[in-house]
Amino acid sequence: MESESTSGTEPADPAPSRRRRPRRWRANWPVVWLSTGLFVWWAGYVMGLPLVARIAPGLFSGRQLRELAGGIDWPILVISRTAEFLVAGWFFVLGAVIGSFLNVVAARWPRGEGFVARNSHCPICHGPILSRDNVPILGWLLLRGRCRNCRLPIPHRYWLVEVLTGTIFWWIAIRQLLSGGASLPGWSALSQTGAQGVVFEPKWNLIGLYAWHMTLFSLLVVIALIAADRLRVPRGLWVAGLITGFVPPLVLPLLQLHGLWSRPATAGGEGLWMTALVSLAGTIAGLLVALASIHFFRGRNDNAGGAWSLAWTLTGLFLGWQATLSIAVVAAVVMPVLFKFHRVRAVGPVFGLQFAAVIHHGFWKWFEWGPQIAQIFAD
Repeated sequence: MESESTSGTEPADPAPSRRRRPRRWRANWPVVWLSTGLFVWWAGYVMGLPLVARIAPGLFSGRQLRELAGGIDWPILVISRTAEFLVAGWFFVLGAVIGSFLNVVAARWPRGEGFVARNSHCPICHGPILSRDNVPILGWLLLRGRCRNCRLPIPHRYWLVEVLTGTIFWWIAIRQLLSGGASLPGWSALSQTGAQGVVFEPKWNLIGLYAWHMTLFSLLVVIALIAADRLRVPRGLWVAGLITGFVPPLVLPLLQLHGLWSRPATAGGEGLWMTALVSLAGTIAGLLVALASIHFFRGRNDNAGGAWSLAWTLTGLFLGWQATLSIAVVAAVVMPVLFKFHRVRAVGPVFGLQFAAVIHHGFWKWFEWGPQIAQIFAD
């Protein structure tokens, strides 16, 4: 018997949940905060610092006052400092792009996978990553940290490494390159600094030194990531690192800021042998520092000792034994503080070494204890 309760009425919608609702716009808050932070950073650098320099000139040195408040009209000052801001930002972007590639190298090389021929893929579902999603940092933010295919969270490690590498490239560019070599030992700062005086009118000796040091830091990032994954450092990385650190100074001795004692080697004749001897001395110094602290890894990670030894060896090879001693002192002070944080301790001590080296590079001229020690032995 049919029910009469539905007679004379319209049939109900069989699937009310399938009705299409108007799609509301949802703000991507990470992108919003990033954009806001960039604007505040730009405003502080372009207009904030010159304003503070004119209000409180005692906070700045004479050279900084000439650059910030030297009687330049505000429109010209804003344009010139915006250009410097964009150039410094370009170095950050360059570092972030290289950091994205270093993520791939560290993840595939120890496992015997090719890191050039194969396209990027999700580490969980192994689905291909689209080109528009593979933009460093920004791609992760636009996807809200989830894979487009499987919608599972993408590890934070990828964008953190990109930010870390970009920050290193930016910091060293500010301290060593755009400052006209003001932080480099044995260098007199150039009269023309900033983007106009160093980049747009290229100072190739400074640019070459910057590229040389960034090569070292890129190798340290790869070593640190491999150590954090508790994997063995490939032999190919040892060979590539040693060749990269040993051969270029033989062609361009200016890459070595120190000689065997204090003065750098000269090109040609005996200079070639002296350059090789300086590289060998730095390599031995780095290896000795690593061996002196290798007991730190007993019972922790069997593969981390190799990464630690390679990181110190390359540091000595690229920078010389004088800088290696200075970085060792900085690391002895910095690493115990960093390792009080569990998340920092979990990624391994090679990151602590890299942090100490970054601090040293920013204030290299003020960390020059090596020449004084050498002078004591020379006397």
